[in-house]
Amino acid sequence: GTFAREPFGGVQSDLLHGRIAVVHDTLEDARTKKSEGAGFIAVGVRATLVVPMHKDGRLTSNLTLTSEQPRTWQQREITLAQAAAERTELCVERLQNMATLRDMSKELERRVQARTSELKAALTEKVVLLKEIHHRVKNNLQVISSMLNLQAMHIQDPAAQAVFAESQGRVQSIALVHETLYESEDLSSVNFA
Repeated sequence: GTFAREPFGGVQSDLLHGRIAVVHDTLEDARTKKSEGAGFIAVGVRATLVVPMHKDGRLTSNLTLTSEQPRTWQQREITLAQAAAERTELCVERLQNMATLRDMSKELERRVQARTSELKAALTEKVVLLKEIHHRVKNNLQVISSMLNLQAMHIQDPAAQAVFAESQGRVQSIALVHETLYESEDLSSVNFA
């Protein structure tokens, strides 16, 4: 029970306060209860060197070195364990940053796809509306031309007929300009001549 809840016995306090926990012999260390020492021996741990790893001022994990025999941890080993823990902290932070960037990238891709879909829908709607407008303008110009033609058939005066013919020509010119605009890919260079 106690071993599972506090795997390093009384050294937990050292770790929580950011201190390295060095235990040369779990059976002899004053911070380890006898029942805990037996638990350590049961899993093959007689000596431990535990380096706490922190992020933003809070304990996140531990780098733990163990020995099946009692031993005196050398300063060189402690320094190497500290360096390994620091490098591990940096690696973990980089991996977390990469995961965050990956998530952000996925979100941006999702937004781009959604916006692209919206733009495609808007473009489709625009094309349909332009076709409808073109069709209506073309029909209206055709109706005007036909009405002028019908009226011209009832006029006997050559001068009045010339005025109606000129009006029909203007309506046909407007229709041609409209058709040219509708079919043009580039409105900046339409040849109206």
